[in-house]
Amino acid sequence: GQSFAECEATPGAARQDDETGDEDSTYNECDLSLAVETDSDLYDAGETIDYRIVVRDTLCNNTRHDVVVNYFVQDIFGNYAREPFNTTQSMVCSLSIDRQWTSGDVKGSETYYIKAIIAEPGCNELVEEDNSGYATITVKGTQPEQKPSKSSININEIGAGSNEKI
Repeated sequence: GQSFAECEATPGAARQDDETGDEDSTYNECDLSLAVETDSDLYDAGETIDYRIVVRDTLCNNTRHDVVVNYFVQDIFGNYAREPFNTTQSMVCSLSIDRQWTSGDVKGSETYYIKAIIAEPGCNELVEEDNSGYATITVKGTQPEQKPSKSSININEIGAGSNEKI
């Protein structure tokens, strides 16, 4: 007869209990946190803004898994300056996702939030409260050139006044 050797599950895959079919909830546990980082808080209109979305697993069990991150840019009124986009990345312990955004023409100045959210952790996430983050930036717009206006004072009459005592 043939004999079969028992093998370990694929790394990063959820194991199932053979008798109950339940997933082992302690397998592939993680505690992900997310932060958005920029090189500066102030940019000029039309300047390309480099930013990083940093995902860290504080448990770091050295298991590779995919994580889905949703990211976007909004103004202070909640309007999208960059529509939401999902990216799927493979990670072990930490991940840095480099992205860019270029503001349009801005008059005056505008404040924007670069936001990111872990949409799917790809592991048994223990703490979800820190699965989102944002960076606040201000874009300094173009100011119309102001020409100095001419000032003038017209004096029509000069009164000598009086020296009467009151």
